[in-house]
Amino acid sequence: MLEELIQNSPIGFILLNEENEVLQSNDSAYRLFSIRTGDNFIICVHIDDQLRIKRFLRSEENKKECIIVSEGKQKIALITKADDGRGLWVQDLSLQKALGKRLQSALTPPRRLIKDLRHLTNTALSYGELVQLILDESFPTTKKAKRNLSRYQSHLIKHLQAAGKLLNQQKSLVRSDRKHILIVDDELIITELLTELMRAKLYKVTSFTDSTSALKAFEINPTAFDLAVLDHQMPGIDGLELAQNMRQVCANIPIILCTSRSEFASPENVQGVLRKPIDIDLLMSSIAEILV
Repeated sequence: MLEELIQNSPIGFILLNEENEVLQSNDSAYRLFSIRTGDNFIICVHIDDQLRIKRFLRSEENKKECIIVSEGKQKIALITKADDGRGLWVQDLSLQKALGKRLQSALTPPRRLIKDLRHLTNTALSYGELVQLILDESFPTTKKAKRNLSRYQSHLIKHLQAAGKLLNQQKSLVRSDRKHILIVDDELIITELLTELMRAKLYKVTSFTDSTSALKAFEINPTAFDLAVLDHQMPGIDGLELAQNMRQVCANIPIILCTSRSEFASPENVQGVLRKPIDIDLLMSSIAEILV
């Protein structure tokens, strides 16, 4: 039973001997990292991380991130030791890291906006300091001081109003007719990152990690959603079956299916199929094209 669970796990598993040769590997280890029985695991690791991983395997540490080279591509992996110390769980973090980076970029205000706001507020502060200086040094105020005071106050108000206008312009960019996207993926971290990324792009998002719950929510109000992004391989109802059930409820709901299978024909009931790990630029452009 345990052997079957390891073999069918979506996370890679390898068993090493004392020379770090792979004695056993599951399907995910090969599918995600091209690691197979007989390989030397250290050779699969990027040359810059090889010494670090050798030390890790001899140490008491339980987890370590590294870069694994798979078919010429670099993938970020989290290595977790099994209880026996020779078994390793190898999890692909590439998508999570990419999503996190894109989310951080999406949530960062544009540099031009920051520069303009800094200029306006710094100028306003300078005029504010001049006003305070006049009030401190000229009391009762002279006619000249009053004229300068009035002029500086006018400039102060002008720059503060300009800063407020700039911020209001940014608020107005938020669309009132935002499109509503349904995201279903059994990996919580992927679901959360995709949700935040979509929201940063000003989409409304409802997400689920359970496909059965997602289907029930869709059946209650199918017209509330403009697009669905579904993971293919999920426990219970998989993404393909979920897409079929959703289409029975609402025949024209656009669906994007994300799959880790290298050979997978695009079903007729979906608008697009994306390979995992997901190309974020391709996903965002596909969504934009469908929702125009």
